[in-house]
Amino acid sequence: MSIITIKSRLRDYAVTFETSPDFLASLGNDGQVCYAIDSTVWDLYKSGCLQAIDQSAVIIVPIDEELKTLSTVQLIYDRLLERSAKKNLTLISIGGGILQDVSGFAASTLYRGINWVFVPTTLLAQADSCIGGKTSLNYESFKNLVGTFYPPSQIAIYTPFLATQEDRDYLSGLGEIVKLHMIGGMESLDTIVSLLPALLARDQGALGLAIRGSLLIKRDFIVDDEFDTGRRNLLNFGH
Repeated sequence: MSIITIKSRLRDYAVTFETSPDFLASLGNDGQVCYAIDSTVWDLYKSGCLQAIDQSAVIIVPIDEELKTLSTVQLIYDRLLERSAKKNLTLISIGGGILQDVSGFAASTLYRGINWVFVPTTLLAQADSCIGGKTSLNYESFKNLVGTFYPPSQIAIYTPFLATQEDRDYLSGLGEIVKLHMIGGMESLDTIVSLLPALLARDQGALGLAIRGSLLIKRDFIVDDEFDTGRRNLLNFGH
């Protein structure tokens, strides 16, 4: 199992690259666990790899850009409190970037912070947004106005989730990978160009290399500028 360690002034955390879905059953074994799962991911995998988790502890979260709001965070609060959530709770989020935002915000604010594990299931989330510790919510007509800095204690990447991602969303994530490798320099760019045919075919080996490379490039920016006051803003070009 490959691991990338991210240094943070809030808490250091690890990104693990998983080769078997067995890891899902072992996440957060110490203490009380709840799962916040993207409704689309749940529909796709509830009879597959997700059947290994405790079904009674699952919170199904409807996901849409219009739902990236405090109302959805409140839904997560309510479901957690129905389960008598305490400070020792671990919230495990399984989904893409929108779920990361709403569940990460909930984890960062409930009891002033509970343990949080993120399992990204989209290419954009696996290769980019999963690290950096930012959560962002929309408020009224303002996009990403409300948010926190709160990294997960662990990020687990399992590339077979990408086999079912819609083409448009997959290609959006691939575009971010290319952008990050451009930032990384010519050698990095040459590497990703050579991998493009395999990445378009969603080859698991190529995806592992490309995602790892993207995260290492982004890590260099966020460890120097964790709270977006300078150099990290360079990552926003093209947005």
